[in-house]
Amino acid sequence: YARNVTIYKNEMVWIGDNVISLWGDTAGISFPDEDIKTTFGVDGTTGIQPRGINVTGNIIHEIGIWEKQSSFYFQAQSCSNWIYGNIFYNGPRAGINFNDGFGGNSSVGKNLMWNTCRESGDHGNMNTWDRQVYV
Repeated sequence: YARNVTIYKNEMVWIGDNVISLWGDTAGISFPDEDIKTTFGVDGTTGIQPRGINVTGNIIHEIGIWEKQSSFYFQAQSCSNWIYGNIFYNGPRAGINFNDGFGGNSSVGKNLMWNTCRESGDHGNMNTWDRQVYV
């Protein structure tokens, strides 16, 4: 998993899906009715998640050509990331999407976003689900 990577001063255009996606993994949990161990849970002690990613100074536009649930930045089971000073416009959904609150410590600031949610209009430039496992 990526650690301490910087994505800096790029122009990304005509991307069909999410542009920058950070997906991690947490320790699986077992349910009484299942023999299969799942790949989601609340235990992140294995450290197999992206952390310390710096996304700064990028210009991203015309995304979501095929995937209508896409964002310029998507984060799930990842933490301690920095999304700062980017420009994003012309996308189908939120510019920034946090799928869950895993680990915390991610910062978002001074991003300029407009003309988002063109396919749905159901929220604003940033969407945070804050999904947590219910045990």
